Amino acid sequence: MQKPMTAAADNQRWLDSPSLWIPVAVVLGAIVRLAIAPHFDFYGDEFFTLEWCQKSFREIQSSFGPGITMHLYILLMKGWGTLVGYSPWTMKLPSLVAGIALIPLLARLGSRWFNHQAAAVAIAILVTSSPLINTARTARVYALLALGVVVSMMIFSRALRTGSVKYLLLNAIVNASLMALSLHAVYIFIIQAASAALEFLCPPRISFRRLAGLAASLGLSAVLSLLFYSGALPKIIALFTASSVSTSASVMLSSPLQYRPKVFLQLWLPFSWNHAASPVIMLLCLALGVFVACRWYGARGRLLVLWAVIPPFFYLIVPFGFVPDSIARYLVPVVAAQILLVALGALWIVQLVPFGKRLSPTFAFSIALILTLIPNAFRNQLFIQSEPSSLTLRHVAEIAQPGDVVTSYPGHYQAMIDLHRDLNGGQLSALVNQPSLPAPGRLIIILRSVPKVKNWWLEYFEGYQVGGPGYTHNIIVLVSPRLSPGPKALIEPMHHFYYGFLKTMATEGTLHRYPSIQLGLLRRVHSRLARLADLAGNNKEYQEHLLLVQNPESWLIKPFDSPEIMKVLDRDGSQATVR
Repeated sequence: MQKPMTAAADNQRWLDSPSLWIPVAVVLGAIVRLAIAPHFDFYGDEFFTLEWCQKSFREIQSSFGPGITMHLYILLMKGWGTLVGYSPWTMKLPSLVAGIALIPLLARLGSRWFNHQAAAVAIAILVTSSPLINTARTARVYALLALGVVVSMMIFSRALRTGSVKYLLLNAIVNASLMALSLHAVYIFIIQAASAALEFLCPPRISFRRLAGLAASLGLSAVLSLLFYSGALPKIIALFTASSVSTSASVMLSSPLQYRPKVFLQLWLPFSWNHAASPVIMLLCLALGVFVACRWYGARGRLLVLWAVIPPFFYLIVPFGFVPDSIARYLVPVVAAQILLVALGALWIVQLVPFGKRLSPTFAFSIALILTLIPNAFRNQLFIQSEPSSLTLRHVAEIAQPGDVVTSYPGHYQAMIDLHRDLNGGQLSALVNQPSLPAPGRLIIILRSVPKVKNWWLEYFEGYQVGGPGYTHNIIVLVSPRLSPGPKALIEPMHHFYYGFLKTMATEGTLHRYPSIQLGLLRRVHSRLARLADLAGNNKEYQEHLLLVQNPESWLIKPFDSPEIMKVLDRDGSQATVR
């Protein structure tokens, strides 16, 4: 006969129950994410989401490029915005809900795959993880993708273990949906294929029949993904084959930037947050977590390791030439796996000390939460708005005068301007589309500050720094001298603006760091300069820019040895400082 449980033991069991600490974690996570949303204003790449959601369905479906790799997300957000409006609150809400929902889902995964203690430590870290808080308060795809990837891995684990046709079909549908949500979900295929192959080779081996079923599931995912992207398939192939993998990878990997330890650690998001010592401590815990997962947790542990490790290395070798900050955003769905491994490694260390094996989930959750809340970096990073667009527009409204033309670069900042039309009589215009100036005024350009280019811009423009910290950098407002009216009045300041990019690429060596990005920028800059030259009636300069639009790769050799480039760059300039 079982002994009756005492009141103290009953209370202790209730305190250690997930029914207590999971709701507490969800409430804390929701409070943090709501409290530090940046004034519910748009900022950064959210303007890109806003711009595309306001296009027609036909334009969205027919487009594909380095920016719009999240077709289904844009289509869903367009439908959502059509129903409830395009305010900052409504556009952020889907990501906010996904970011909060990730907390109980990760707790369930951690408890089922490992134990309650690991789940408790993982979600305590998740609640205060600044990368995941940032994505949850941002109108972009990453929070939804992170939630979907956790669901995908849970379904795949069940399919791997049981071979059930139901889970194999469900896995194919979920994976294809994630690919449609964002093209960057492609590494899910690599992870799951590697896991299936590994389990076929490692004892106890899965049967060949089950391996064939997993292969068929991944094949069906690929077919469904290709059907969704069928109209954009030629552009996708061109993106992957624009330059050979070996050439692009050698250019990327030869860059010292890719091998700097700080940049490498940026690819592992949990290590770059909350405290200067976090990268070293968490990298150690992750390494131990890899050992623990592989040693004691079988197929699930190995799947977790592949999930955490493959995507960062995938982005180091693919020929896209992404900058590290961009890679960090694409790796948000990997953070859940990395956090679980960190929790496993930390618990293994704790269990080596006396009474460590008696650590309760509630106590583990509390200690992990306290340790991640202590550092000042948590408050400093998260309670500051990264890119205060409302502050920028207030500043522009203060300096704008009747006759001024206000514009932006890149183009999706135009959405920010369109939301704030109180510009004291200033006009709104796309950067190239309106060369005329009907009355005396100035050209005011809002853009992200690019430090190397800024020096060239300030030989002609006045510069006002507005923004704060963050991957989007600071916002700079460029103001031209007062111009006389006329049909070609804005050509001169726009000329100076675009030449800043060309001079920087020729003198700073930025072109060779990320060639695929910079060559695209060169092509755009030369096409706009060609249009300006055409509007000004300068046919010779028009032909020079047109030639470089067709062959931007000539910059990769030696810009100063190219007569075409030297003709374009043959201008004097001086440097100035931001006021």
